[in-house]
Formats: sequence, structure tokens, C-alpha cells
Amino acid sequence: MNRNHQTRLTSVAAGAALCASQPSARAWTTAISFNGIRMPMECAVKELGDWKFNYDGQPWRTVQLFVPGFAGGGHIVADAAVVFTDEECSTPIDVGAAPPARQVGARYGTNLATRNTGEPFWPKFFLLASCTSIDQAMDAYYRPERLNRPGGTRERLIADRQDDFDSQGWCVLASYHDSTVGVTAYAKGVGSAVLVYRDYIPERERWFNSIGTSQASS
Repeated sequence: MNRNHQTRLTSVAAGAALCASQPSARAWTTAISFNGIRMPMECAVKELGDWKFNYDGQPWRTVQLFVPGFAGGGHIVADAAVVFTDEECSTPIDVGAAPPARQVGARYGTNLATRNTGEPFWPKFFLLASCTSIDQAMDAYYRPERLNRPGGTRERLIADRQDDFDSQGWCVLASYHDSTVGVTAYAKGVGSAVLVYRDYIPERERWFNSIGTSQASS
């Protein structure tokens, strides 16, 4: 048995044990922010995802949570590293042994959020709200003076986002100059909910891109 396959079997077994024991146990997460400030919230672990790799090749694992205090109670997907067994958020949950980090090139694309697969790296984004539809999300996070321009603009823009959302499970809701939050807003489907996320803090993206450029030229 090769090392990667053995690691995956070990991780799956650990994940199964966690999911069997955690849904009825109390957990806390700092995945949700209010006015840009991350706040500990009580939650329940529902399901672990596969191991993935972020933009610098480090492994991370998604976890689906039920958060009673978020939008009246809702499911979200978060990085397992921000889910804890204690209210002080000092002890992360056990998700098994991580696979080895991957080597990545020094030269990156221009978009920190989507440089690997085109899909945003959700655990590093700020979760804004849980909506019931793309229409509701667009009305809340697309600037109304641009969304409601004459000539069927609203219907066309919503239909365009809905097509992307239906085909890939997520979409770019509004670019930074069209969104009500000043940075790019995205929508991701989780169950029947449409979760709205905001982009990285621009200063952080500029900092990371400057490092990539420096490494590429050295």
C-alpha cells in the first residue's frame, strides 16, 4: 500500500470516528465574522470533507457545521483549523493526520483567492450571510443603482449568476466596484442555502502577490 493511500485511509477512519462522536457534542468555531471581527460561535460538526491544499501547498480539511446562532440556524463549510472543542477556542478538533504538503511554483497568478482551480478558497474568506436564493443575494450585495438599470439589466445579471451557480455550485456575485461591501462578493451553495462570502482584504492580497513576484525574480 502506498503512503498516500495509507494516509487517506487513516484520515477517513479518523474523520468517520469524529463525525460519529461530534454531532451531539458541543464545539465552537471562529469561521464567522461580524463587521470584520471573527467571533466564537457554538456549533455542531456534521461532516468532514476531503483533504485539500491551499495556495502555498499546505493541507487543510473542510468541515460542515451547523451553527444555531447564525442567521437563525444554518449550515456552513469552514476550515477545520477554526473549529474547536472548547469555548475559549484553544483546542482544535482532531481531524486525523494531514497528508504531506505539496510543492508549488514561485510564480503565482494575480488572484490570490482563485489561483489553484478557479474556485475561491472558501475557508479564508469572510462569511457575510445565508440567503435563500441568488435573487435575494443579488438584491442584498449588488449595488442597487447598478443592478436596477433600465433595459432588463437586473433580470440579465441574475440569470447570468444563476447559470454559473447551477453549473458549478458557486458564482461571482458582484465585482469589487459593483458590490455593496467594496470587495468582490461570491455565492456558494450548501444544501438549500446560498452562502455569501466577501473577498480577501486587499492589503493582504497585495502583500502575498509582492512575495510571489519577489520569489519569481530571484
